[in-house]
Amino acid sequence: MRHPLARLIAKTAFMAGVIASFAFPALAQDGTGPIPQDAQAPSYGGGCIAIDLPENANLDRSGTRWGHNRGLRLSDGMCILAR
Repeated sequence: MRHPLARLIAKTAFMAGVIASFAFPALAQDGTGPIPQDAQAPSYGGGCIAIDLPENANLDRSGTRWGHNRGLRLSDGMCILAR
């Protein structure tokens, strides 16, 4: 059997770990404070822009390119029925 002092130290260390796991996330930065002098604000998400798509076209997942809908093909910048 383990020594009572060793069990007390183990229990104390375990409880300190549990308390720390709940206390330290409260000290994390939430991103609402001022930006430090040696940091830069992110350059993404500056707003929305309108994108002109041909009829029967769709944007890819990245939102940077477009393609024609299924069953269609590209002709003169338009999506037309594939034959």
